[in-house]
Amino acid sequence: MVSVFIRHESPGQVKVMYEIIARDVHYNPLRPRIPFRDMHGDSDWGWINFARRSKIETSLVKGSLVLEVRMKSPEQTSLPFVPHNPFCEKMLGAFLDEASADVLFQVSEEPKGRKTRRSSSKMPRVSFHAHKVVLRMCAPLLAKECEQDSDEGLVHVPITGVKPDIFRIILYFIYGGSLAGDLKAHCKDLIDIADRYGVVHLKLLAEAYYVTSSPIQVDTMREQLLFANSKKCALLKEAVMDFIVENGAEVLENVSLKGARDPTLFADLLATVSRGKKTDAGDRFSMMRVNELRVELNKRGLDVDGTRESMIAALTNSE
Repeated sequence: MVSVFIRHESPGQVKVMYEIIARDVHYNPLRPRIPFRDMHGDSDWGWINFARRSKIETSLVKGSLVLEVRMKSPEQTSLPFVPHNPFCEKMLGAFLDEASADVLFQVSEEPKGRKTRRSSSKMPRVSFHAHKVVLRMCAPLLAKECEQDSDEGLVHVPITGVKPDIFRIILYFIYGGSLAGDLKAHCKDLIDIADRYGVVHLKLLAEAYYVTSSPIQVDTMREQLLFANSKKCALLKEAVMDFIVENGAEVLENVSLKGARDPTLFADLLATVSRGKKTDAGDRFSMMRVNELRVELNKRGLDVDGTRESMIAALTNSE
C-alpha cells in the first residue's frame, strides 16, 4: 500500500479542510473520492493505506504520481442561526395599515382656505392611515396636527396644499422606507414638505441630492438662492455662494438680487470669501463649511437643521 500525507510546515497554527485525489494518465481518480477532512495544528494528516502500489505503478504519468490537493476554509456549521432584528421590517409593515392606525390623513393639493365646487372636483382628497407614536418620533410637526381627540379612535386630519404622491413618499420615509428614484423625480417638493412637517433627515437627504445632482448656473442661480433661503437649506445656499465667488464677474453682469432682502445673504457671502482667503475670523465655527457644522452638531446631539447662523450659534452656546 502507498501512504499519502500532507504536513503543515509554516509557523503558527492552521485549520483547513482538505482533500487529496490521485489521478491516472487519463485524469481519472484512482480511488473513490473521500469527503473533505479537517486539518488543524502542525502535524501530519492523510492516509496510511491510500492506494495499492500495483495500481499506483500502472497509473504514473511520465513516471510521476499526480496528486490533486484541494483546501478550503472550515464550514461554520456549528454556529447557531440567529435572525436579524426585525424592527425595521415590522415598522415598514405598519405603513398604511388600517387595522392598527389611529390617524387618517386626508390629503389634497388644493391650497388651504380655497374651497370651491370647481377646485374640489379637480382635486380629490386621498386618504393615508398612520400612527401617532411613529409621527411623534419621526415627524414632530406633523404629529402636532394629530393632537385632537376623536370619539371614533381614529383622528381625521386634513392636509392641504400637498400633492398626495409627495405626501405618500414622505410618510413611507417616516416608516423607514428608502427613496431611491423618488429623490431624483421630486427633490424640491420633498425639501418643501419635509421642511414644513419637521422630517429633518429627509429634508437633508433631499437637499444633499439636489446639491450634488443639480449644477448651479447663472440663469438658475437666483431661483436656487431664494429657494435655499426660504427653506433654510444651508448646504444649497453655501453651494450658491461658492458659485458666486467663483463666477463673480458673470454673476454681477447677468443676475439681479433684488427681492433677496435677507441680510444673512451678505454674511454668508463674506464667510465664503474669507474661507477662500483663509483668514482668521477668531471664531473657529464661522470658518467651517456647512457639512462640517452639521457633523459637529450631530456629535454633540444638537439639531442639524437650520440656517448657517443658527448652527454656529448652537455650537457656540454648547461650548
